[in-house]
Amino acid sequence: LLRKVDGVDSSSIAIDNKFIIRGDEKRRPDVYCRYYDKELVFEIQLSDLSLGYILSRYEFYKKHGMYLIWILDNFNIHNQGTLEKDIKYLAKYQNFFKLDETVTETLHLRCEYKCPFLTEQNQVRTKWLAVSVPLSKIKFDEKSYQIYYFNYADGKANIDTLQKRKTEEMEAEERRVHAEAEATSIKARIKKLRWEKKQNFISVSSQISMLNEYETQVLNSQLGFSKKSPIFH
Repeated sequence: LLRKVDGVDSSSIAIDNKFIIRGDEKRRPDVYCRYYDKELVFEIQLSDLSLGYILSRYEFYKKHGMYLIWILDNFNIHNQGTLEKDIKYLAKYQNFFKLDETVTETLHLRCEYKCPFLTEQNQVRTKWLAVSVPLSKIKFDEKSYQIYYFNYADGKANIDTLQKRKTEEMEAEERRVHAEAEATSIKARIKKLRWEKKQNFISVSSQISMLNEYETQVLNSQLGFSKKSPIFH
């Protein structure tokens, strides 16, 4: 499948027969290839691996500028065991990959990624989504030497910004509704006192004195007074 991918140097592909030696350290990846100007190593996980093993592989390849791609054959994000949690600890993008064997024309990876979203109640939640992607749709982090399809941190920041904006809009709407209700209440009280031919309007004055600047503006607007010369200050 790698040989069918644009950008992969077919002559560089090695399957469990290439030692990568750097100083006194060496590793033999399950699959190795060059993809444009990048070196990719694939480790195929078929059984549980210790955190020490996972870390040593990751640190070695990162130190030498290679992208380690775990192919997690038995990975279950919804029923996480020790291996899932160890891999998740390393994957800051919260993207996990396995081979998509339903696609045969070229290499496709099935990516499971954590995606944040907003509920109707304006609460931030996350869900796991899955997508089949070719190598050309994968992004490469040149600092951490990790690959990803969806950037969870960026997505979370965008959702947090959206949540803040919606919160402000909801608070503004709540403030408007409250101010209009107060104004309607004051108008009704004035109307009642006038109908009863009362001379004492202290109860109305007291209610007006409790209004803030915005609520006073709404009252003046409902009464038809201009902003330049409002009747109530």
